[in-house]
Amino acid sequence: MIRIFMTSSGKLSQTLNVLPVLSGIYKSTGHKISLVVRNDMMVFNGLKEFMHMQDCIAAFKFEYEAAIDDSYQTISRFDNFKADPNVPFETLRLEQDFKARYNIDFEIDNSFVLNVPDVEPIQDKYLVGDKSSTNFLASTGKFPLDKCHFLDYNNTVAFNAGLIKASPNPLLSTITGISVIGDLLNKEVLVLWDKSLIKEGDKHITYYYNKQYYRDRNCVFLPMEEFQIPEEDTL
Repeated sequence: MIRIFMTSSGKLSQTLNVLPVLSGIYKSTGHKISLVVRNDMMVFNGLKEFMHMQDCIAAFKFEYEAAIDDSYQTISRFDNFKADPNVPFETLRLEQDFKARYNIDFEIDNSFVLNVPDVEPIQDKYLVGDKSSTNFLASTGKFPLDKCHFLDYNNTVAFNAGLIKASPNPLLSTITGISVIGDLLNKEVLVLWDKSLIKEGDKHITYYYNKQYYRDRNCVFLPMEEFQIPEEDTL
């Protein structure tokens, strides 16, 4: 077992982006990972159980639960990373940081797909994964409740991920952790955005696409102004 402390694990998306790296380490070495993340991640209901479902994870702890010592290897984000046309920048930064620190030969597992529980699908509505801090999608008024089901973040991460996997329809979301779950399930995801979501200087929206999502899977970025739920019931 390899013990790893992820020092840059302040957001759900970042913690998810490390999983293809950890899966690659596991497949190359045969050793599962004991992962420690920042206490900030405790806000995500059932995250520990969700992470234990992944084949590469042997143990998962929050920082307060672990005595970090020299037996732990550190993984963070490498600033001067080499880009790839398809792999999320965050995943590449984590991989290249780990390789720079430790003599472990591995490659990112770019075929990684999340393990999630089987749940009863919501057949007749679009699933909507809003940004919990702003309710960006709900505030637009474009998601009528007779056609849309907003994911409830009081549910566990695993249950919501199961709903996404089971849904026959695309996930409607935005730049947030739940859309990264959809990406790592290889599901069709419509990532909706407007200029209010661009926080990092004057970076173009493609920066966020490249940062967190696989470009050869099924995520599509669309400006909110171009989005409309179909008038006719096509579900």
